[in-house]
Amino acid sequence: GNANQMLKRWQAIAQQQNFILIAPQGIGANSKMGTWNAYGCCGQAMQKQVNDIKFIQAVLKDASQHALLDPHRIYVVGFSNGGMLTHQLAIQMGRQLAAVAIVSGALFGDEATAKDAVPILMIHGEKDSVVPFQGGISPTRFVAKAQQQPFQSVAYAMNYWKTVNQCQTKGFIEQTVHFRIEKNLNCKADVVLYDIDQGQHVWPTVDQADEGFDATQVIWNFFKQHAR
Repeated sequence: GNANQMLKRWQAIAQQQNFILIAPQGIGANSKMGTWNAYGCCGQAMQKQVNDIKFIQAVLKDASQHALLDPHRIYVVGFSNGGMLTHQLAIQMGRQLAAVAIVSGALFGDEATAKDAVPILMIHGEKDSVVPFQGGISPTRFVAKAQQQPFQSVAYAMNYWKTVNQCQTKGFIEQTVHFRIEKNLNCKADVVLYDIDQGQHVWPTVDQADEGFDATQVIWNFFKQHAR
C-alpha cells in the first residue's frame, strides 16, 4: 500500500488541528514490511501470534503518561492489514474508542460479536487487487501467502457492524461521479461506507482521478463528530 503517504497526510492534519498522532509499527522483516496479527492475516505478526491488541493498549497507556490524552476522543484508523487490526480493536476495545476508520481492510468471518457499538467508517475500492471488495483469497501472491483465512467481503463487514450497532432502518445512498456513500445513521453508532467505483488498493487522495477525494480529511471530519 502507500502507508507513507497516509502518514504524511495525517501528520499535516494533526499539526493543523492540534491533536496527538500516534503511529505504531508492526513487526516484520524490515521497517517497510511491518505486519499486524489480525488473526486471519498477516505475515510475521500472525505466524508468531503477536498480541497486537495488548500492544496497542500498552501504546495508549504509555502515551497517556507522556501527554494529555482525552479519554473521550481516542480514534483508530488503519489501512490494509492495519485496517484488519482496526476491526479487531473495535471488537475488543470498543468501549475505549470514540470512532474507527478502515481503508481497504477486512474481517474473516469467525469474529465474536462485539459487545459495544462503535462509530465506524469504511473506505474500499471495487478494483482492489490486494484485499478484494468481494472477499476471498488475495489475487496478490505475497498477500495470499500471508493469509491464514479468506477475507470476507465489504458487504459482510458492513452487515457485521450494522448488527453490532443495532441499525434500525436501511441506510441511504449518496452517489457521486467516482464513489457511492452508504450512510447508516439510525443506529446506536453510525456505520458509513465509501464504495469507490474504480478504487485500487491505495490511500485515496484528491490527486487520484479514480478516487477523487481526500480520505484523510473525510475520516477526520467523521472522527470530529464523535466522542465516547
